[in-house]
Amino acid sequence: MFVVIQFPLVDGRVFTSAAGLVNRPDWGAPQLSRFVAHRDFVRGFGRLAYRRAETSAEWTDEAVFAYARRAVQLPSLQRRHFVGRNGGRWMVSCRFRRLFSDGEATLRLEIGFEITVGWQRKVPAEEVVAGLLALPAVVPGGSAKELALIGPYVARRYAAASTRHGCAPAGTLVGAGDPVVVVEDDFWATEPPDGVVEAGNAIARGRPLRLGTTRTRYGGVETWYLPDAKRDDWRNARLAILRQHAQEESVDRVLHWAATGALSYRPRTPDGDRFEAYVNEGIKIINRDTYRGVDCASMRKALDAVTDTRRATIDIRRRERLDGMRRQVRERAERFLARREARRPTFNVSGRVVHVGEQIFSGQFYGPVAGTVYAEKMENSFNSFAARGPDEQLRHLVAELHEQVADLVGRLRATAPEEAGEVAETLASFTAEAGKEQPNKVTLRALGTGIVEVAKKVAEVTAPVAAAVAAVLKLF
Repeated sequence: MFVVIQFPLVDGRVFTSAAGLVNRPDWGAPQLSRFVAHRDFVRGFGRLAYRRAETSAEWTDEAVFAYARRAVQLPSLQRRHFVGRNGGRWMVSCRFRRLFSDGEATLRLEIGFEITVGWQRKVPAEEVVAGLLALPAVVPGGSAKELALIGPYVARRYAAASTRHGCAPAGTLVGAGDPVVVVEDDFWATEPPDGVVEAGNAIARGRPLRLGTTRTRYGGVETWYLPDAKRDDWRNARLAILRQHAQEESVDRVLHWAATGALSYRPRTPDGDRFEAYVNEGIKIINRDTYRGVDCASMRKALDAVTDTRRATIDIRRRERLDGMRRQVRERAERFLARREARRPTFNVSGRVVHVGEQIFSGQFYGPVAGTVYAEKMENSFNSFAARGPDEQLRHLVAELHEQVADLVGRLRATAPEEAGEVAETLASFTAEAGKEQPNKVTLRALGTGIVEVAKKVAEVTAPVAAAVAAVLKLF
């Protein structure tokens, strides 16, 4: 069994001339001399190298990658042997950690694992994947976290590594998308997962892909299972899945930033033209019908079938911000956003540690906190705050804070409902104070400290909540 876990990264700074982005490496024409000391590298990740296997000229970001062993460490793989719930055994070997970039906004960190399963007893394939996603992983400078959650921390590391000395990293324009898993297995030693959806004859020679969702403690992770086929067929399908997924996550985040004002989009400027060209080309890649024998249209249909949760509306603010685009590009972007909204899971691992729904808060929550008294109180406080017409930056940061606290409340509601109610009340008071013409800074700091203290009870959300509180307080 071979498993690849991909963490898409999105860098919106390429559309802002004054973002302090370093000029090296040049992903399109890297300096790869035979002397290691003279090779291009990504600070904090590793040096650049050529992919040995054949690559397609259609996707320029497949030929060159940066080693990423310095960016993600897997301390638990020193023992490498694992035992399943039914007594089945398997051994894990990390084969690669690589960072790819298209030279624009789309990057992706890929980690490959070779799995050797004992012959005595079969192991559920989904159990192996869930075990990999739960592996302790360390991004230097932070504590150990489950592998499924490292995306935002890798994005933060990349933002710092790719910013010129003396410039502050524009962290709001560097983010992580939802991870995706691709499993290559003939199922002779593992049991195929239940509840998967076949993606038509997506591989050459009539062998279908299978798509499922691997459950973790934090929601589901999109997982593709490649059937028994020749290695070339597997590789082509894997490359198609990973590249399509990264492009979709990247276009979605970039459009989100443009829609919320985090990314300043000005039509008929060099930065605006580059943004439009990127969106236009990205949607073409996402909508391609085939790639090297892989039926991409069937893959999209399977994804629609697995993530069939529907949202009530598409956020109108995003369309208003996109009105300045040329009509053809805008219409493609709107169709893309509509499809994303139609098939987005209500709760999944996403761009900031664990994420409830879309990476935008418009006064209505989705996921575990939706429909609760806590959500109602938080929604009312935010809507009252927004109705006062606050500064756009303050509104954006308060929305970020509400989304992070919604995740915290969703986790506390079952185990500590009293604390969930208290932190929702505190957030409402914090939001009301921040919306005043002359907020009391002492009161804001006290309320913010109270929110962070509750967040410390849930280790996975402590850092995001604390960062969101600090970002709002910094404005005052």
